[in-house]
Amino acid sequence: MLKLKYPQLPILILIFIVGPFLQIISFSTERVAPDDVQQAAEMGFKHFLDAIPPDDLDHFGFSGGDDFSKVTLGRPFKVYQIAPELIQSYDSHASISSLLSATTLWYFPLIYERKYRTLLTVDYIKNEWKAVAIGSSGIANELNLVEQKFGSEYLFVRIFQAASDFLIFSIDGIQKIMPLESTKISLKLDSLPDNKYKLYNPNYLIPKFIQVINLYE
Repeated sequence: MLKLKYPQLPILILIFIVGPFLQIISFSTERVAPDDVQQAAEMGFKHFLDAIPPDDLDHFGFSGGDDFSKVTLGRPFKVYQIAPELIQSYDSHASISSLLSATTLWYFPLIYERKYRTLLTVDYIKNEWKAVAIGSSGIANELNLVEQKFGSEYLFVRIFQAASDFLIFSIDGIQKIMPLESTKISLKLDSLPDNKYKLYNPNYLIPKFIQVINLYE
């Protein structure tokens, strides 16, 4: 993750601010950022690209000779989280989205040659929206493959205490979890190729999340 203050280091330090608790109603509207968030991304992403050290291009999904003037912003997605106390008291009859609370973070995929290469992070800092970092090329690459198979209408969720990122899809009105690599590692899920993009029932994964969270309490 790159911040302009230290352009020589790909760091992964972000400040997360919990927004008000809400239940997700629509999946499609979550891929449209407010105008001021979009503007912050448009104004900031080229500065971050130019700050990537040549030796670190591969850490951000690029390679030498790539033309940064052709990099564009993809559809953004808001980052949600689940508080430990909510997941601990999860009711199997409730929707997984009812546990979500919004952070102030938005992720914008940076697209080059029709592929997500890395993610631009926009956050609300000191009463204004700012582009604050780029990075997570591994997640960007996962999203390329996931969207080819399942489409681009999903919610992006992180459980910080379990170091887990995952997507929530609505399939015929039923919410399913798509674990990303961080979740597969933390929950020790099978990562064989034929299971790489499996959709899980939340009732199967929630107890596993609880076990991981309890290890760190």
